[in-house]
Amino acid sequence: MKGVCYDGGKLPARPQALERERTSEAKHGYRMVGDKGVIDDPSEKCVRPRLPPESRMRETAFPPKTIPRVPGGNPFLEWVNACKGGPIPGSNFDGAAPLTAMVLLGNVALRARGKKLRWDAPNGRFSNAPEFAGALRFAPHTF
Repeated sequence: MKGVCYDGGKLPARPQALERERTSEAKHGYRMVGDKGVIDDPSEKCVRPRLPPESRMRETAFPPKTIPRVPGGNPFLEWVNACKGGPIPGSNFDGAAPLTAMVLLGNVALRARGKKLRWDAPNGRFSNAPEFAGALRFAPHTF
């Protein structure tokens, strides 16, 4: 899998699939560009993903929603219910740990100021940037 992260006002080229009226200068959100198209979401909380052009969004058959949703849209209630013995919340450590690692890698990429970094996940290091050897430390934790 290959990914490119943009931040600090730097933006990728506007994908051809975006309709003219769709903004490409969003302050928030994300855009994933793949071999078969684009997923675009300019919302602050990333809650309105779209497949442009809008005609493709209407034509796409999406899989059924099988992941439980947050009760009433309130993540605090989900956490309280889990503490009381309810279902495991969607934001448990199984998902949060890899997400945190991705965000930390993005922070190091910002410090690299344009240098392309190659992350060697099995060995927990940047294979082409020894100057960032101490930027991330991974250690097992027990609770």
